[in-house]
Amino acid sequence: MAGLRGDWVSGEPGAYYPDPDRDTRWRLAPNLTWYLTEFSKLRLQYNYDDRKNLGVDHSVWLQVEFMLGAHAAHKF
Repeated sequence: MAGLRGDWVSGEPGAYYPDPDRDTRWRLAPNLTWYLTEFSKLRLQYNYDDRKNLGVDHSVWLQVEFMLGAHAAHKF
């Protein structure tokens, strides 16, 4: 399964002005998810983060999720 997430944020100067971490920024994050079993999944995600005053960051994330113990019945 493939996904795409986009974020755009802009902060008001307020009491923290000037704070470059609160400047306008946007992020694009495509991801791929593999459902290994009905109790586990693996996700690989890349983030492209463009911050107005701080530049561009690239990051890659790997998420492993699994379930242990009793849980309610569900359709997989």
